[in-house]
Amino acid sequence: MKALRIAFISPFSPLKGGIARFGGHLMDALRQSGYDVIAFGYRKLYPVVFFPRSGVEDNHQETLFSDPGDQPILVLYNPFSWVSAVRRLRQLKPDILLIAYWTGFLAPLCFMLRRLTGIKTVILLHNFSSHESFGIDSFFQRIVKRSADGFLTLSGGVTTELAESRCPVPVSEQFHPVYDHHAEHTVSRHHARQELGLAQESPVLLFFGYVRRYKGLDLLLQAMPAILQADERVRLVVAGEFYEPLEGYRAMIDRLGIAGSVDLYPGYATEER
Repeated sequence: MKALRIAFISPFSPLKGGIARFGGHLMDALRQSGYDVIAFGYRKLYPVVFFPRSGVEDNHQETLFSDPGDQPILVLYNPFSWVSAVRRLRQLKPDILLIAYWTGFLAPLCFMLRRLTGIKTVILLHNFSSHESFGIDSFFQRIVKRSADGFLTLSGGVTTELAESRCPVPVSEQFHPVYDHHAEHTVSRHHARQELGLAQESPVLLFFGYVRRYKGLDLLLQAMPAILQADERVRLVVAGEFYEPLEGYRAMIDRLGIAGSVDLYPGYATEER
């Protein structure tokens, strides 16, 4: 019996970020389950002006495109690359087009691919509403709802958003998997605390990942004095790449008098780190 062919459009390594990691692991899992998966990755997502100088690639990650059929051909902000993807999809004739979606700026791409290829399209929604609203979220939401034959969601919140928007196509809510691929690199809790200079008995709060305004690090810092009143042993570890001025957060920490309880590790956290 012929395996179901899936064209999967998503960021993949060596692009940075959780969605690229998620896409790579999902593609591996689908292939291990017997599906014929072809990766359509992005060469670029956003203009460099919107990203820190450290760039958008994780130099510690190997590229995922070892299969000759896999194509990192898309540039999100370049519609000419979308046309190349349409041509490639028409040649490959997949049974399903699976598109990872996390920002409204993907809505026109989703609409064009489905309209010009006629392929049954399932959109994997990491987010339905953009984290940072640009005032046209509702417009993008209308477009993306017209671009799918079905949606996959990874949280009840996103499922509820879709339901409240009167989504006209089926929605399947799935469980966001637990990553277990770090097992071979795992160090003991005792050793990790030694490396980070944390007392073995201290409760530790971890803020991990990109630091952007909507992530709420400022609110967590403002809450720290009350947390420390409840337990003065608490330590907050912030590890991630800052998209906001680091100096502003340092000034807030000093102003709140919590410098002795907060450890900052700015910079992208690689697998090894």
